Amino acid sequence: MLYDITKSFEENIAYGPVWNGKLPHLPDTKTFLGQRVNSLFGIAACPLTINARFVGLVGKLGFDILTYKSVRSVEWHGNPYPHWFYVDAPAKTNVEAVKSFTASAVAFPKQEVSMANSFGIQSTKPEYWQPDFILARKNLAPGQLLILSMQTTRIPEKKIVDDAKDLAKLALEAGAEVVEINFACPNTDEGKGMIFDDVDLAPRVCEAMKQVLESVPLLIKVGFYKDNDSIREIMLRTRGVISGISTVNTYPGKIVDKKGKDAFPNRPWAGVSGAVIRTQAMKQTATMVKLKGELGLSNFVVIGIGGVTKPQHIGEYFDIGVDAVQSAAGAYADPYLAIKYKKSMYDGLTE
Repeated sequence: MLYDITKSFEENIAYGPVWNGKLPHLPDTKTFLGQRVNSLFGIAACPLTINARFVGLVGKLGFDILTYKSVRSVEWHGNPYPHWFYVDAPAKTNVEAVKSFTASAVAFPKQEVSMANSFGIQSTKPEYWQPDFILARKNLAPGQLLILSMQTTRIPEKKIVDDAKDLAKLALEAGAEVVEINFACPNTDEGKGMIFDDVDLAPRVCEAMKQVLESVPLLIKVGFYKDNDSIREIMLRTRGVISGISTVNTYPGKIVDKKGKDAFPNRPWAGVSGAVIRTQAMKQTATMVKLKGELGLSNFVVIGIGGVTKPQHIGEYFDIGVDAVQSAAGAYADPYLAIKYKKSMYDGLTE
């Protein structure tokens, strides 16, 4: 176990991670955004990367491209506990056709892992998360990269674009080598839904951040687009500004308990991840890889995320043409996922 889903976010950040297993040894082999890395596989921004201790542990478990869970320019308490459940969803389920998902604190038998989360992007104050991010980078081994994920916040009398500039300044102060702006979680964006789907606001936020970041690569994290035209428009309008896209975040779903009531009290909808979204996630990823070529995007990466629960899925994403792959629910369910993928490259496990 890495993250204890029977405990609150605050308890996990104070006492986690929970681990008593073995740790692998890994070699140095690849390059990503100019950084030397042991592999092109890691963990997306999620509860497994909430602080330096978590980051240090998953690094020791062989996950090499890690994204620090999204932080803000202000303190943010997010949603109340509970935050994370397993959901009853066989891998071949058409996620778009499911009216509701049944949640449980324990895994459903004979299923690849699928989960639902409703965190609300908690964040400590910058004076707390900045030194922790610096420590998290120090906790990693050579050949491991820590991306800093950031989230804009609606603050009275402050525009989203201005908050984005402040985030970029905070990222530079923390020494981030790569920054990811999270456009895929409910964060308010001038009232038009989530930012990734706003083809006017998203480029403006990216341009504002890049003016501050200058040579530091900027990635965007996106959710599921309704059509390929929107994908093309976002990639076209951010051309020359961003260095890549992390795709995809969770799929929105209604989450209920065994009695049909809200599994997350007063929050009927949450983000679904894991095996059940793999087909749709890979389809969108393939579209972005294709558009990357059509639009002539050079020095641009596509990070494939969604439904990676077994080593073979990592290879399937690379077959699509992605530059890196990340997991969240899959890494939670199998902390040895990275080492299983790289089993031909390591020299055994040690206590």
